[in-house]
Amino acid sequence: MTNRPELKQKPLIEAIFEVRWALLQPAPDVRIDPHYRLLLGRLYDRILKEYPIHEPLPTAFLPDDVVPQTVQHRFRRVADGWPLIQMGPGLMTLNETSAYSWEDFRERCIQAVATLWDAHPNPEELHIEALNLRYLNAVEFDHTQESIFTFLQDRMSVGAGLPEALFQAGNISRRPQGFTSRSTFQCLRPKGRVALQFDTAFGNKKPILRWETNMISADADVPATLPAELQAWINEAHQIIDDCFYALVPQHLRLPQPQTT
Repeated sequence: MTNRPELKQKPLIEAIFEVRWALLQPAPDVRIDPHYRLLLGRLYDRILKEYPIHEPLPTAFLPDDVVPQTVQHRFRRVADGWPLIQMGPGLMTLNETSAYSWEDFRERCIQAVATLWDAHPNPEELHIEALNLRYLNAVEFDHTQESIFTFLQDRMSVGAGLPEALFQAGNISRRPQGFTSRSTFQCLRPKGRVALQFDTAFGNKKPILRWETNMISADADVPATLPAELQAWINEAHQIIDDCFYALVPQHLRLPQPQTT
């Protein structure tokens, strides 16, 4: 790993690790996890000491086959706090926010997956469809007053724009009221794809620019032996995420580099 520039502030909103597993399809448009209810109780028994606060979400009161691979329950360390584990039929996530550190988050991910396997009544039937390591970042940016195209180019070295001819008549503002861009790239190690997304939004009632980085291994790209291979996968996935982050982090968030003579 190369030396990373120091930052004036961390732009992280949330770090998310997601595991999805295959569901049975007993009828068209119906997908179920036959072990879900038993798995949910067994998993809670195992994480109770670390994540004692249980929050059923509105989706928890819907039939499971109506909300496949949708979060229904949250388990928090403290009330209204993070980190937390989320569960639904065919889905588990680990989420962290401002208290994030990679070392702690990595160990929690590894432990969560090991616990998933231990809690499942028939782990040989647990077929993982996808692993996703996802980071959401944001900086204050007023897209109503500044050009998002200029900001991306000057602060993040991301080329974006539209032909000048589009604006020459004077009827269309050069500053878009909203902006979204998504690109996906093949990744060789770990096998999968990297998805980068930028969009303008509002956070805490302030205009912001969000950027999101996903490292996704799905279907044939999922490691063959889980949970044994998870540590290697998550280390490699984080390296990809880290490289992307420091390539994109806006210049004004970086501390000046010391001058060498």
